[in-house]
Amino acid sequence: MTPVHDDGNPRMHDALASLRQIVAMQRDHASASELGPRGNSQSKSQASTMQNLQMPPMATVLGLLRQIKESSSNILESDLPFIENDEFVEMCRNVYFNADDFTEATFIIVNAGLYHIFAEESYATDNPSLRQEYQGYEELCQENLEAAFARLPLCLPATPQNIKALLIGTVHTIGHNCRPALAWNLITTAARMCQTLGYHRQEVMRKEEPQSRNLKALVFWYVYVLENALALRLGYSSVIRLDEVTITRNIDRCTAGPWSSLLGLSVKLADIQANLYELLYSPRASTKPRSQIADCARRLSRELEVIMEDAKKARSVITEEFKPTTQYQDSLDLALIGDEITCYTTLTMITRAIPAPEGSPNSFCDECLDAARRVMQMHQACVAASATNLELQVAYIHWSIILTPFAPFFVLFCQTIGTSSAEDLARIRDFADSLLPASRISDQVRKLQRLCHVFCNVATTYLEAKSRHQQQQQQQQQQHQQHQQHQQQIDNTKYEDQDMMQIGEFDVCLGALGLMQPDVSAQHHHHNHHQQGAGWPAGPDGLPMDPHDPQHHQSMGAIDFSLGDWFAGSRDIMGLLDGGMAPFGTPPEGM
Repeated sequence: MTPVHDDGNPRMHDALASLRQIVAMQRDHASASELGPRGNSQSKSQASTMQNLQMPPMATVLGLLRQIKESSSNILESDLPFIENDEFVEMCRNVYFNADDFTEATFIIVNAGLYHIFAEESYATDNPSLRQEYQGYEELCQENLEAAFARLPLCLPATPQNIKALLIGTVHTIGHNCRPALAWNLITTAARMCQTLGYHRQEVMRKEEPQSRNLKALVFWYVYVLENALALRLGYSSVIRLDEVTITRNIDRCTAGPWSSLLGLSVKLADIQANLYELLYSPRASTKPRSQIADCARRLSRELEVIMEDAKKARSVITEEFKPTTQYQDSLDLALIGDEITCYTTLTMITRAIPAPEGSPNSFCDECLDAARRVMQMHQACVAASATNLELQVAYIHWSIILTPFAPFFVLFCQTIGTSSAEDLARIRDFADSLLPASRISDQVRKLQRLCHVFCNVATTYLEAKSRHQQQQQQQQQQHQQHQQHQQQIDNTKYEDQDMMQIGEFDVCLGALGLMQPDVSAQHHHHNHHQQGAGWPAGPDGLPMDPHDPQHHQSMGAIDFSLGDWFAGSRDIMGLLDGGMAPFGTPPEGM
Protein backbone atom coordinates (compact mmCIF):
# COMPACT_ATOMS: atom_id res chain seq x y z
CA MET A 1 0.00 0.00 0.00
CA THR A 2 1.42 3.38 -1.01
CA PRO A 3 0.75 5.96 1.72
CA VAL A 4 -1.08 9.12 0.79
CA HIS A 5 0.80 12.21 1.94
CA ASP A 6 -1.15 15.33 2.72
CA ASP A 7 1.34 17.98 3.73
CA GLY A 8 -1.44 20.56 3.90
CA ASN A 9 -3.34 18.65 6.60
CA PRO A 10 -1.05 17.43 9.41
CA ARG A 11 -3.98 15.96 11.37
CA MET A 12 -4.95 13.82 8.39
CA HIS A 13 -1.34 12.70 7.97
CA ASP A 14 -1.00 11.83 11.69
CA ALA A 15 -4.30 9.95 11.74
CA LEU A 16 -3.30 7.86 8.73
CA ALA A 17 0.17 7.21 10.14
CA SER A 18 -1.29 6.06 13.46
CA LEU A 19 -3.82 3.82 11.75
CA ARG A 20 -1.11 2.24 9.60
CA GLN A 21 0.91 1.62 12.75
CA ILE A 22 -2.03 -0.14 14.44
CA VAL A 23 -2.40 -2.34 11.36
CA ALA A 24 1.31 -3.22 11.52
CA MET A 25 1.17 -3.90 15.27
CA GLN A 26 -1.87 -6.12 14.86
CA ARG A 27 -0.16 -8.01 12.05
CA ASP A 28 3.04 -8.57 14.01
CA HIS A 29 1.48 -8.98 17.45
CA ALA A 30 2.44 -12.10 19.37
CA SER A 31 1.36 -12.52 22.97
CA ALA A 32 3.65 -15.41 23.86
CA SER A 33 6.06 -13.07 25.63
CA GLU A 34 3.19 -11.68 27.68
CA LEU A 35 2.13 -14.90 29.37
CA GLY A 36 4.47 -14.52 32.33
CA PRO A 37 4.73 -11.90 35.07
CA ARG A 38 6.21 -8.56 34.14
CA GLY A 39 8.97 -6.50 35.62
CA ASN A 40 11.91 -7.84 37.58
CA SER A 41 9.91 -10.46 39.47
CA GLN A 42 11.40 -13.27 37.40
CA SER A 43 14.99 -12.41 38.21
CA LYS A 44 14.02 -11.64 41.78
CA SER A 45 12.42 -15.05 42.24
CA GLN A 46 15.40 -16.80 40.72
CA ALA A 47 17.80 -15.02 43.04
CA SER A 48 15.88 -15.67 46.23
CA THR A 49 13.41 -18.16 47.64
CA MET A 50 9.96 -17.26 48.90
CA GLN A 51 11.22 -17.79 52.45
CA ASN A 52 13.58 -14.84 51.96
CA LEU A 53 10.94 -12.44 50.68
CA GLN A 54 9.85 -9.72 53.08
CA MET A 55 6.35 -9.96 54.54
CA PRO A 56 4.25 -7.31 56.32
CA PRO A 57 5.18 -7.01 60.03
CA MET A 58 4.07 -9.95 62.12
CA ALA A 59 2.57 -7.75 64.86
CA THR A 60 0.33 -5.94 62.36
CA VAL A 61 -0.79 -9.19 60.75
CA LEU A 62 -1.46 -10.86 64.12
CA GLY A 63 -3.73 -7.95 65.05
CA LEU A 64 -5.68 -8.43 61.83
CA LEU A 65 -5.87 -12.19 62.38
CA ARG A 66 -7.40 -11.64 65.83
CA GLN A 67 -10.08 -9.48 64.23
CA ILE A 68 -10.71 -12.23 61.67
CA LYS A 69 -11.04 -14.90 64.37
CA GLU A 70 -13.49 -12.73 66.30
CA SER A 71 -15.52 -11.86 63.21
CA SER A 72 -18.70 -13.80 62.56
CA SER A 73 -18.54 -13.10 58.82
CA ASN A 74 -16.00 -14.04 56.18
CA ILE A 75 -13.49 -11.18 56.17
CA LEU A 76 -12.68 -11.87 52.49
CA GLU A 77 -16.30 -12.43 51.43
CA SER A 78 -16.45 -9.59 48.89
CA ASP A 79 -13.14 -10.43 47.18
CA LEU A 80 -12.24 -14.06 47.87
CA PRO A 81 -15.38 -15.76 49.23
CA PHE A 82 -13.98 -19.22 48.60
CA ILE A 83 -11.32 -18.68 51.32
CA GLU A 84 -12.75 -19.36 54.78
CA ASN A 85 -11.56 -17.48 57.85
CA ASP A 86 -10.08 -20.47 59.70
CA GLU A 87 -8.34 -21.68 56.55
CA PHE A 88 -6.79 -18.26 55.94
CA VAL A 89 -5.63 -17.86 59.54
CA GLU A 90 -4.00 -21.29 59.46
CA MET A 91 -2.19 -20.46 56.22
CA CYS A 92 -0.90 -17.20 57.69
CA ARG A 93 0.47 -19.08 60.69
CA ASN A 94 2.15 -21.50 58.32
CA VAL A 95 3.91 -18.73 56.42
CA TYR A 96 4.92 -16.71 59.49
CA PHE A 97 5.78 -19.47 61.97
CA ASN A 98 6.74 -22.41 59.77
CA ALA A 99 8.81 -20.60 57.18
CA ASP A 100 10.61 -23.68 55.90
CA ASP A 101 7.52 -25.69 55.06
CA PHE A 102 4.89 -24.01 52.89
CA THR A 103 3.98 -24.25 49.23
CA GLU A 104 3.80 -21.63 46.49
CA ALA A 105 0.01 -21.93 46.65
CA THR A 106 -0.05 -21.14 50.38
CA PHE A 107 2.24 -18.16 49.86
CA ILE A 108 0.01 -16.84 47.05
CA ILE A 109 -3.21 -17.21 49.04
CA VAL A 110 -1.72 -15.51 52.12
CA ASN A 111 -0.32 -12.55 50.19
CA ALA A 112 -3.49 -12.15 48.13
CA GLY A 113 -5.62 -12.24 51.26
CA LEU A 114 -3.40 -9.74 53.08
CA TYR A 115 -3.35 -7.54 49.98
CA HIS A 116 -7.16 -7.30 49.96
CA ILE A 117 -7.36 -6.81 53.74
CA PHE A 118 -4.80 -3.99 53.71
CA ALA A 119 -6.57 -2.43 50.71
CA GLU A 120 -9.86 -2.37 52.62
CA GLU A 121 -8.21 -1.09 55.80
CA SER A 122 -6.40 1.72 53.95
CA TYR A 123 -9.66 2.72 52.29
CA ALA A 124 -11.59 2.67 55.57
CA THR A 125 -9.18 4.57 57.84
CA ASP A 126 -9.24 8.35 58.26
CA ASN A 127 -5.66 8.37 59.59
CA PRO A 128 -3.33 9.56 56.75
CA SER A 129 -0.18 8.01 58.24
CA LEU A 130 -1.93 4.68 58.84
CA ARG A 131 -3.33 4.75 55.31
CA GLN A 132 0.17 5.27 53.92
CA GLU A 133 1.48 2.40 56.05
CA TYR A 134 -1.24 0.02 54.82
CA GLN A 135 -0.66 1.06 51.20
CA GLY A 136 3.01 0.19 51.65
CA TYR A 137 2.01 -3.30 52.81
CA GLU A 138 -0.30 -3.59 49.77
CA GLU A 139 2.67 -2.93 47.48
CA LEU A 140 4.80 -5.44 49.38
CA CYS A 141 2.15 -8.16 49.00
CA GLN A 142 1.82 -7.30 45.31
CA GLU A 143 5.59 -7.76 44.79
CA ASN A 144 5.44 -11.08 46.62
CA LEU A 145 2.58 -12.26 44.42
CA GLU A 146 4.50 -11.40 41.25
CA ALA A 147 7.49 -13.33 42.56
CA ALA A 148 5.34 -16.33 43.50
CA PHE A 149 3.61 -16.42 40.10
CA ALA A 150 7.03 -16.51 38.45
CA ARG A 151 7.98 -19.53 40.58
CA LEU A 152 4.91 -21.64 39.77
CA PRO A 153 6.03 -24.83 38.02
CA LEU A 154 4.65 -25.68 34.59
CA CYS A 155 3.01 -28.89 35.83
CA LEU A 156 1.24 -28.28 39.13
CA PRO A 157 -0.49 -31.18 40.87
CA ALA A 158 -4.28 -30.93 40.95
CA THR A 159 -5.01 -30.00 44.57
CA PRO A 160 -7.73 -27.84 46.14
CA GLN A 161 -5.11 -25.40 47.39
CA ASN A 162 -3.48 -25.04 43.97
CA ILE A 163 -6.88 -24.40 42.39
CA LYS A 164 -7.56 -21.61 44.88
CA ALA A 165 -4.10 -20.13 44.31
CA LEU A 166 -4.63 -20.08 40.54
CA LEU A 167 -8.10 -18.61 40.96
CA ILE A 168 -6.71 -15.93 43.25
CA GLY A 169 -3.91 -15.31 40.77
CA THR A 170 -6.50 -14.79 38.03
CA VAL A 171 -8.54 -12.35 40.11
CA HIS A 172 -5.42 -10.44 41.09
CA THR A 173 -4.01 -10.38 37.57
CA ILE A 174 -7.23 -8.89 36.22
CA GLY A 175 -7.77 -6.39 39.02
CA HIS A 176 -4.20 -5.21 39.48
CA ASN A 177 -2.65 -5.05 36.00
CA CYS A 178 -5.38 -6.55 33.76
CA ARG A 179 -3.45 -8.90 31.54
CA PRO A 180 -6.04 -11.24 30.02
CA ALA A 181 -3.45 -13.51 28.33
CA LEU A 182 -1.74 -14.30 31.64
CA ALA A 183 -5.08 -14.57 33.45
CA TRP A 184 -6.23 -17.06 30.79
CA ASN A 185 -3.18 -19.24 31.44
CA LEU A 186 -3.93 -19.29 35.16
CA ILE A 187 -7.69 -19.85 34.96
CA THR A 188 -7.54 -22.60 32.32
CA THR A 189 -5.04 -24.47 34.49
CA ALA A 190 -7.44 -24.10 37.43
CA ALA A 191 -10.32 -25.29 35.21
CA ARG A 192 -8.45 -28.42 34.18
CA MET A 193 -7.62 -29.17 37.82
CA CYS A 194 -11.29 -28.75 38.77
CA GLN A 195 -12.24 -31.28 36.12
CA THR A 196 -9.45 -33.65 37.16
CA LEU A 197 -10.75 -33.63 40.75
CA GLY A 198 -14.37 -33.93 39.62
CA TYR A 199 -15.60 -30.58 40.96
CA HIS A 200 -18.06 -30.48 38.05
CA ARG A 201 -19.49 -33.99 38.52
CA GLN A 202 -22.43 -34.69 40.81
CA GLU A 203 -21.44 -38.35 41.26
CA VAL A 204 -18.05 -37.26 42.66
CA MET A 205 -19.23 -34.36 44.81
CA ARG A 206 -22.05 -36.28 46.51
CA LYS A 207 -19.37 -38.27 48.36
CA GLU A 208 -18.13 -35.07 50.05
CA GLU A 209 -19.38 -33.62 53.32
CA PRO A 210 -21.94 -30.81 52.71
CA GLN A 211 -19.56 -28.01 53.75
CA SER A 212 -16.73 -29.32 51.59
CA ARG A 213 -19.10 -29.98 48.69
CA ASN A 214 -20.52 -26.45 48.81
CA LEU A 215 -17.08 -24.85 48.98
CA LYS A 216 -15.78 -26.86 46.02
CA ALA A 217 -18.89 -26.02 44.02
CA LEU A 218 -18.35 -22.33 44.81
CA VAL A 219 -14.75 -22.56 43.62
CA PHE A 220 -15.82 -24.33 40.43
CA TRP A 221 -18.47 -21.75 39.54
CA TYR A 222 -16.03 -18.89 40.12
CA VAL A 223 -13.58 -20.62 37.79
CA TYR A 224 -16.37 -21.18 35.26
CA VAL A 225 -17.44 -17.51 35.27
CA LEU A 226 -13.91 -16.13 34.89
CA GLU A 227 -12.84 -18.72 32.32
CA ASN A 228 -15.79 -17.94 30.04
CA ALA A 229 -15.29 -14.18 30.37
CA LEU A 230 -11.62 -14.51 29.42
CA ALA A 231 -12.40 -16.97 26.61
CA LEU A 232 -14.75 -14.43 25.01
CA ARG A 233 -12.25 -11.61 25.51
CA LEU A 234 -9.49 -13.59 23.76
CA GLY A 235 -11.67 -15.30 21.16
CA TYR A 236 -11.30 -18.87 22.43
CA SER A 237 -13.72 -21.68 23.09
CA SER A 238 -14.23 -22.53 26.76
CA VAL A 239 -12.17 -25.42 28.12
CA ILE A 240 -15.19 -26.44 30.22
CA ARG A 241 -17.83 -28.31 28.24
CA LEU A 242 -21.20 -27.36 29.68
CA ASP A 243 -22.74 -30.72 28.77
CA GLU A 244 -20.25 -32.41 31.12
CA VAL A 245 -21.20 -30.27 34.14
CA THR A 246 -23.68 -32.18 36.29
CA ILE A 247 -23.41 -30.46 39.70
CA THR A 248 -26.36 -28.43 40.91
CA ARG A 249 -26.68 -24.75 40.04
CA ASN A 250 -28.21 -23.85 43.41
CA ILE A 251 -25.49 -21.33 44.21
CA ASP A 252 -27.33 -20.17 47.34
CA ARG A 253 -26.39 -23.52 48.90
CA CYS A 254 -22.71 -22.77 48.24
CA THR A 255 -22.59 -19.34 49.84
CA ALA A 256 -24.91 -17.39 52.10
CA GLY A 257 -25.87 -13.75 51.90
CA PRO A 258 -27.24 -11.41 49.23
CA TRP A 259 -24.31 -12.00 46.87
CA SER A 260 -25.38 -15.59 46.17
CA SER A 261 -28.19 -14.61 43.79
CA LEU A 262 -25.89 -12.32 41.81
CA LEU A 263 -23.27 -15.07 41.58
CA GLY A 264 -25.93 -17.44 40.27
CA LEU A 265 -26.82 -14.91 37.58
CA SER A 266 -23.13 -14.51 36.75
CA VAL A 267 -23.05 -18.25 36.01
CA LYS A 268 -26.01 -17.81 33.64
CA LEU A 269 -24.22 -14.87 32.00
CA ALA A 270 -21.18 -17.11 31.53
CA ASP A 271 -23.45 -19.61 29.73
CA ILE A 272 -24.56 -16.80 27.42
CA GLN A 273 -20.96 -15.72 26.78
CA ALA A 274 -19.94 -19.27 25.88
CA ASN A 275 -22.87 -19.65 23.48
CA LEU A 276 -22.28 -16.16 22.10
CA TYR A 277 -18.85 -17.10 20.82
CA GLU A 278 -19.72 -20.60 19.63
CA LEU A 279 -22.96 -19.66 17.85
CA LEU A 280 -22.14 -16.19 16.51
CA TYR A 281 -18.42 -15.57 16.15
CA SER A 282 -16.51 -18.86 16.09
CA PRO A 283 -14.96 -20.21 12.85
CA ARG A 284 -17.72 -22.83 12.77
CA ALA A 285 -20.39 -20.12 13.05
CA SER A 286 -18.91 -18.31 10.05
CA THR A 287 -19.92 -21.23 7.82
CA LYS A 288 -23.61 -20.88 8.69
CA PRO A 289 -26.17 -18.72 6.83
CA ARG A 290 -26.42 -15.19 8.15
CA SER A 291 -30.15 -15.64 8.78
CA GLN A 292 -29.46 -18.62 11.05
CA ILE A 293 -26.87 -16.64 13.00
CA ALA A 294 -29.34 -13.76 13.39
CA ASP A 295 -31.98 -16.15 14.76
CA CYS A 296 -29.45 -17.44 17.32
CA ALA A 297 -28.62 -13.85 18.27
CA ARG A 298 -32.28 -12.99 18.84
CA ARG A 299 -32.71 -16.04 21.08
CA LEU A 300 -29.58 -15.20 23.11
CA SER A 301 -30.74 -11.60 23.37
CA ARG A 302 -34.06 -12.66 24.89
CA GLU A 303 -32.29 -14.97 27.34
CA LEU A 304 -29.88 -12.23 28.38
CA GLU A 305 -32.67 -9.71 28.90
CA VAL A 306 -34.31 -12.09 31.40
CA ILE A 307 -30.98 -12.42 33.24
CA MET A 308 -30.53 -8.64 33.25
CA GLU A 309 -33.99 -8.13 34.74
CA ASP A 310 -33.25 -10.67 37.49
CA ALA A 311 -29.84 -9.07 38.07
CA LYS A 312 -31.51 -5.69 38.52
CA LYS A 313 -33.62 -7.14 41.34
CA ALA A 314 -30.57 -8.83 42.90
CA ARG A 315 -28.61 -5.56 42.85
CA SER A 316 -31.48 -3.82 44.63
CA VAL A 317 -31.41 -6.47 47.37
CA ILE A 318 -27.64 -6.10 47.78
CA THR A 319 -27.87 -2.30 47.91
CA GLU A 320 -30.57 -2.49 50.58
CA GLU A 321 -28.63 -5.10 52.59
CA PHE A 322 -25.47 -2.99 52.72
CA LYS A 323 -27.21 0.38 52.96
CA PRO A 324 -26.28 0.98 56.63
CA THR A 325 -22.61 0.36 55.78
CA THR A 326 -21.62 3.63 54.13
CA GLN A 327 -17.93 2.81 54.56
CA TYR A 328 -17.73 0.92 51.27
CA GLN A 329 -20.73 2.46 49.50
CA ASP A 330 -18.66 3.92 46.63
CA SER A 331 -16.94 0.64 45.81
CA LEU A 332 -20.23 -1.27 46.13
CA ASP A 333 -22.07 1.10 43.79
CA LEU A 334 -19.27 0.97 41.24
CA ALA A 335 -19.12 -2.83 41.34
CA LEU A 336 -22.86 -3.13 40.77
CA ILE A 337 -22.92 -0.62 37.90
CA GLY A 338 -19.86 -2.32 36.43
CA ASP A 339 -21.76 -5.60 36.50
CA GLU A 340 -24.61 -3.96 34.58
CA ILE A 341 -22.15 -2.54 32.04
CA THR A 342 -20.79 -6.05 31.45
CA CYS A 343 -24.34 -7.24 30.71
CA TYR A 344 -25.00 -4.42 28.24
CA THR A 345 -21.61 -4.97 26.59
CA THR A 346 -22.54 -8.63 26.12
CA LEU A 347 -25.92 -7.55 24.73
CA THR A 348 -24.11 -5.27 22.27
CA MET A 349 -22.04 -8.20 21.03
CA ILE A 350 -25.11 -10.40 20.64
CA THR A 351 -27.24 -7.87 18.78
CA ARG A 352 -24.25 -6.99 16.60
CA ALA A 353 -25.05 -10.25 14.80
CA ILE A 354 -28.58 -9.04 13.93
CA PRO A 355 -28.50 -7.15 10.61
CA ALA A 356 -29.92 -3.65 10.33
CA PRO A 357 -33.36 -3.54 8.66
CA GLU A 358 -33.30 -3.40 4.88
CA GLY A 359 -33.02 0.18 3.67
CA SER A 360 -31.74 1.45 7.03
CA PRO A 361 -28.90 3.99 6.85
CA ASN A 362 -27.39 2.41 9.97
CA SER A 363 -24.65 -0.20 9.99
CA PHE A 364 -26.23 -2.01 12.96
CA CYS A 365 -29.71 -2.79 14.24
CA ASP A 366 -31.35 -0.40 16.68
CA GLU A 367 -31.02 -2.83 19.62
CA CYS A 368 -27.25 -2.99 19.12
CA LEU A 369 -26.86 0.79 18.89
CA ASP A 370 -29.11 1.36 21.93
CA ALA A 371 -27.09 -1.09 24.04
CA ALA A 372 -23.77 0.45 22.97
CA ARG A 373 -24.97 3.98 23.74
CA ARG A 374 -26.34 2.83 27.10
CA VAL A 375 -22.90 1.47 28.01
CA MET A 376 -21.27 4.80 27.18
CA GLN A 377 -23.82 6.63 29.32
CA MET A 378 -23.33 4.32 32.32
CA HIS A 379 -19.55 4.49 31.91
CA GLN A 380 -19.60 8.27 32.26
CA ALA A 381 -21.63 7.89 35.46
CA CYS A 382 -19.06 5.42 36.84
CA VAL A 383 -16.15 7.71 36.02
CA ALA A 384 -17.88 10.66 37.67
CA ALA A 385 -18.71 8.60 40.78
CA SER A 386 -15.08 7.49 41.19
CA ALA A 387 -13.40 10.79 40.29
CA THR A 388 -11.92 11.13 43.79
CA ASN A 389 -10.72 7.52 44.01
CA LEU A 390 -8.65 6.65 40.95
CA GLU A 391 -7.60 3.24 42.34
CA LEU A 392 -11.28 2.29 42.46
CA GLN A 393 -11.79 3.71 38.98
CA VAL A 394 -8.89 1.66 37.60
CA ALA A 395 -10.34 -1.52 39.11
CA TYR A 396 -13.70 -0.77 37.47
CA ILE A 397 -12.07 -0.16 34.06
CA HIS A 398 -9.98 -3.32 34.33
CA TRP A 399 -12.96 -5.53 35.18
CA SER A 400 -15.77 -3.96 33.15
CA ILE A 401 -13.99 -2.52 30.09
CA ILE A 402 -10.65 -4.21 29.39
CA LEU A 403 -11.81 -7.68 30.47
CA THR A 404 -14.39 -7.59 27.65
CA PRO A 405 -13.81 -7.18 23.89
CA PHE A 406 -15.64 -3.87 24.53
CA ALA A 407 -17.86 -3.98 21.49
CA PRO A 408 -19.70 -0.70 22.31
CA PHE A 409 -16.72 1.45 21.34
CA PHE A 410 -16.13 -0.37 18.06
CA VAL A 411 -19.85 -0.43 17.21
CA LEU A 412 -20.14 3.33 17.66
CA PHE A 413 -16.86 3.93 15.83
CA CYS A 414 -18.14 1.95 12.82
CA GLN A 415 -21.51 3.71 13.07
CA THR A 416 -19.72 7.07 13.02
CA ILE A 417 -17.72 6.10 9.95
CA GLY A 418 -20.73 4.63 8.16
CA THR A 419 -23.28 7.38 8.86
CA SER A 420 -21.18 10.47 9.71
CA SER A 421 -22.94 10.61 13.09
CA ALA A 422 -21.65 13.61 15.04
CA GLU A 423 -23.48 12.38 18.16
CA ASP A 424 -21.74 9.00 18.17
CA LEU A 425 -18.40 10.66 17.41
CA ALA A 426 -18.93 12.78 20.53
CA ARG A 427 -19.72 9.63 22.54
CA ILE A 428 -16.52 7.81 21.61
CA ARG A 429 -14.44 10.97 22.08
CA ASP A 430 -15.96 11.50 25.54
CA PHE A 431 -15.12 7.88 26.33
CA ALA A 432 -11.49 8.33 25.28
CA ASP A 433 -11.20 11.55 27.30
CA SER A 434 -12.76 9.89 30.36
CA LEU A 435 -9.85 7.43 30.53
CA LEU A 436 -7.22 10.14 30.99
CA PRO A 437 -7.27 10.37 34.84
CA ALA A 438 -7.01 6.60 35.36
CA SER A 439 -4.38 6.32 32.62
CA ARG A 440 -1.92 8.10 34.91
CA ILE A 441 -1.80 5.16 37.33
CA SER A 442 -2.58 2.16 35.09
CA ASP A 443 -0.42 1.12 32.18
CA GLN A 444 -3.27 -0.83 30.61
CA VAL A 445 -5.69 2.09 30.85
CA ARG A 446 -3.02 4.34 29.35
CA LYS A 447 -2.71 2.03 26.35
CA LEU A 448 -6.49 1.80 25.98
CA GLN A 449 -6.80 5.59 26.12
CA ARG A 450 -4.13 5.96 23.46
CA LEU A 451 -5.87 3.47 21.16
CA CYS A 452 -9.28 5.09 21.62
CA HIS A 453 -7.79 8.54 21.05
CA VAL A 454 -6.29 7.36 17.74
CA PHE A 455 -9.61 5.93 16.55
CA CYS A 456 -11.39 9.15 17.53
CA ASN A 457 -8.90 11.16 15.46
CA VAL A 458 -9.35 8.73 12.57
CA ALA A 459 -13.14 9.14 12.73
CA THR A 460 -12.86 12.94 12.92
CA THR A 461 -10.54 13.29 9.95
CA TYR A 462 -12.49 10.68 7.99
CA LEU A 463 -15.73 12.62 8.47
CA GLU A 464 -14.01 15.89 7.54
CA ALA A 465 -12.79 14.36 4.27
CA LYS A 466 -16.25 12.95 3.53
CA SER A 467 -17.79 16.35 4.26
CA ARG A 468 -15.43 18.07 1.83
CA HIS A 469 -16.21 15.40 -0.74
CA GLN A 470 -19.94 15.97 -0.26
CA GLN A 471 -19.52 19.73 -0.69
CA GLN A 472 -17.50 19.18 -3.86
CA GLN A 473 -20.22 16.90 -5.21
CA GLN A 474 -22.80 19.59 -4.57
CA GLN A 475 -20.62 22.09 -6.40
CA GLN A 476 -20.32 19.68 -9.32
CA GLN A 477 -24.08 19.34 -9.47
CA GLN A 478 -24.48 23.11 -9.48
CA GLN A 479 -21.82 23.47 -12.16
CA HIS A 480 -23.50 20.81 -14.26
CA GLN A 481 -26.86 22.52 -13.94
CA GLN A 482 -25.45 25.99 -14.66
CA HIS A 483 -23.19 24.75 -17.53
CA GLN A 484 -20.07 26.37 -16.06
CA GLN A 485 -16.69 26.11 -17.75
CA HIS A 486 -15.07 22.70 -18.06
CA GLN A 487 -11.75 23.86 -16.52
CA GLN A 488 -13.40 24.72 -13.19
CA GLN A 489 -14.87 21.19 -13.08
CA ILE A 490 -11.40 19.71 -13.64
CA ASP A 491 -9.97 21.78 -10.76
CA ASN A 492 -12.72 20.57 -8.43
CA THR A 493 -12.15 16.98 -9.54
CA LYS A 494 -8.48 17.32 -8.60
CA TYR A 495 -9.36 18.25 -5.00
CA GLU A 496 -12.01 15.57 -4.88
CA ASP A 497 -9.44 13.04 -6.05
CA GLN A 498 -7.20 13.98 -3.12
CA ASP A 499 -10.02 13.53 -0.59
CA MET A 500 -11.04 10.20 -2.10
CA MET A 501 -7.46 8.96 -2.01
CA GLN A 502 -7.35 9.81 1.69
CA ILE A 503 -10.71 8.17 2.37
CA GLY A 504 -9.53 5.21 0.33
CA GLU A 505 -6.46 4.68 2.47
CA PHE A 506 -8.54 4.97 5.64
CA ASP A 507 -10.89 2.32 4.27
CA VAL A 508 -8.04 -0.01 3.33
CA CYS A 509 -6.60 0.23 6.87
CA LEU A 510 -10.01 -0.21 8.50
CA GLY A 511 -10.65 -3.18 6.23
CA ALA A 512 -7.34 -4.72 7.33
CA LEU A 513 -8.51 -4.34 10.94
CA GLY A 514 -11.84 -6.02 10.16
CA LEU A 515 -13.80 -2.84 10.87
CA MET A 516 -14.90 -2.17 7.30
CA GLN A 517 -15.97 -4.39 4.45
CA PRO A 518 -13.27 -4.25 1.77
CA ASP A 519 -15.74 -4.27 -1.12
CA VAL A 520 -17.07 -0.84 -0.18
CA SER A 521 -13.68 0.78 0.29
CA ALA A 522 -13.21 4.21 -1.17
CA GLN A 523 -9.90 3.02 -2.61
CA HIS A 524 -11.97 1.00 -5.07
CA HIS A 525 -14.30 3.96 -5.55
CA HIS A 526 -11.36 6.17 -6.42
CA HIS A 527 -10.20 3.91 -9.23
CA ASN A 528 -13.65 4.19 -10.80
CA HIS A 529 -13.96 7.88 -10.06
CA HIS A 530 -14.02 9.16 -13.61
CA GLN A 531 -16.66 6.62 -14.60
CA GLN A 532 -19.09 7.26 -11.74
CA GLY A 533 -17.83 10.21 -9.76
CA ALA A 534 -15.78 8.90 -6.83
CA GLY A 535 -17.39 5.49 -6.99
CA TRP A 536 -20.74 6.44 -5.49
CA PRO A 537 -23.73 5.13 -7.47
CA ALA A 538 -24.86 7.49 -10.21
CA GLY A 539 -28.12 9.39 -9.90
CA PRO A 540 -30.71 10.01 -12.60
CA ASP A 541 -28.69 12.95 -13.94
CA GLY A 542 -25.59 10.81 -14.39
CA LEU A 543 -23.73 12.55 -11.54
CA PRO A 544 -22.56 10.78 -8.36
CA MET A 545 -25.22 10.46 -5.72
CA ASP A 546 -24.81 12.11 -2.32
CA PRO A 547 -23.75 9.33 0.11
CA HIS A 548 -26.31 10.68 2.59
CA ASP A 549 -29.13 10.59 0.03
CA PRO A 550 -31.71 7.90 0.90
CA GLN A 551 -31.58 6.68 -2.70
CA HIS A 552 -27.88 5.98 -2.18
CA HIS A 553 -28.69 3.49 0.57
CA GLN A 554 -31.33 1.85 -1.56
CA SER A 555 -28.62 1.38 -4.18
CA MET A 556 -25.75 0.28 -1.92
CA GLY A 557 -27.47 -0.82 1.27
CA ALA A 558 -26.01 -0.24 4.74
CA ILE A 559 -22.46 -1.45 5.18
CA ASP A 560 -22.56 -5.12 6.20
CA PHE A 561 -19.35 -6.04 7.95
CA SER A 562 -18.28 -9.68 8.13
CA LEU A 563 -19.13 -10.89 11.64
CA GLY A 564 -16.03 -13.03 11.99
CA ASP A 565 -13.67 -10.35 10.67
CA TRP A 566 -15.29 -7.67 12.82
CA PHE A 567 -15.04 -9.76 15.99
CA ALA A 568 -11.46 -10.82 15.23
CA GLY A 569 -10.50 -7.24 14.45
CA SER A 570 -11.91 -5.75 17.65
CA ARG A 571 -10.46 -8.65 19.68
CA ASP A 572 -7.00 -8.20 18.15
CA ILE A 573 -7.07 -4.44 18.67
CA MET A 574 -7.86 -4.97 22.37
CA GLY A 575 -5.15 -7.65 22.36
CA LEU A 576 -2.57 -4.97 21.61
CA LEU A 577 -2.98 -3.86 25.24
CA ASP A 578 -1.21 -7.07 26.31
CA GLY A 579 1.96 -6.12 24.42
CA GLY A 580 4.31 -3.19 24.14
CA MET A 581 2.99 -0.16 22.27
CA ALA A 582 5.37 2.35 20.72
CA PRO A 583 4.17 5.97 20.54
CA PHE A 584 1.74 6.55 17.71
CA GLY A 585 2.25 9.08 14.96
CA THR A 586 5.32 7.63 13.24
CA PRO A 587 4.59 5.27 10.37
CA PRO A 588 6.12 1.82 11.00
CA GLU A 589 8.54 0.33 8.52
CA GLY A 590 7.03 -1.40 5.55
CA MET A 591 3.76 0.57 5.54
